[in-house]
Amino acid sequence: MIISRKMLMSAIAATASVVLLMGNIPAAQATEYEALSTTDKIQQLLESNPGVTFEEMAEAAKITASEQGTDLDAVLDGALAEVEVEDRFLQGEQVQLQRLSGDGPKKATTAANRSIGTATYKGDVFYSPVSTAGITHGHSGLYTSKTSIIEAPGPGKKVIDHSWREVKVAAKSQKQYVKTTQSKRDAAVRQSRKYLGKPYNLNFNFNKRSGAAVNCSQLVWLAYKEGAGIDLDSNGGTGVYPSDIMKSKWTVTYQTIR
Repeated sequence: MIISRKMLMSAIAATASVVLLMGNIPAAQATEYEALSTTDKIQQLLESNPGVTFEEMAEAAKITASEQGTDLDAVLDGALAEVEVEDRFLQGEQVQLQRLSGDGPKKATTAANRSIGTATYKGDVFYSPVSTAGITHGHSGLYTSKTSIIEAPGPGKKVIDHSWREVKVAAKSQKQYVKTTQSKRDAAVRQSRKYLGKPYNLNFNFNKRSGAAVNCSQLVWLAYKEGAGIDLDSNGGTGVYPSDIMKSKWTVTYQTIR
């Protein structure tokens, strides 16, 4: 078969769009979903985003596809692969928590019952391996001062800025500073306050944009991305999860809560 220059360039462009979309997520993990129909892919994503409707998920995926300049199915494949990566990470977290606490495999170990304490710097972030609506996504928040935290607490709640004394986290939570100047941390804090009072966004798969609602990792990511020009997403996928921020090259852990 003779491959024309046009066909070759089209293939290269398609490959490049997948690489761009997947970021640091292995492309092989996305290809295993190619045999599924578009409807089945969306249905699978809904399983990890309880409360999100089929129409909402489809629309979010379409917007992302348009932004990425690629087709809808490629976006869905990437999102499913990212969910798989996140699930494996969280399963590992669960095993470590069980070992730490001595709990059996059936006992919940992600209860938010530890005091988080104060920050080293204004603009610090934290990661807690807790559950949301029965699905373990982890949780993120941002210190707006050394003693106050802004966060999107969960479904049915609005973004709030309150004292660290009102914030409880799970065992193995991590407090981190962002490797940048204090002026940029301050800019991120100012940006974060623009989301005060917003309702909770149930969709983690496509949350890397401003909208009427925000979830916990989306809030922290937007604060640094829009406020300081720093992308805290460690894998460049379609969604930003709390663990993505925790694993970012920009974040440094200075305390792990036992």
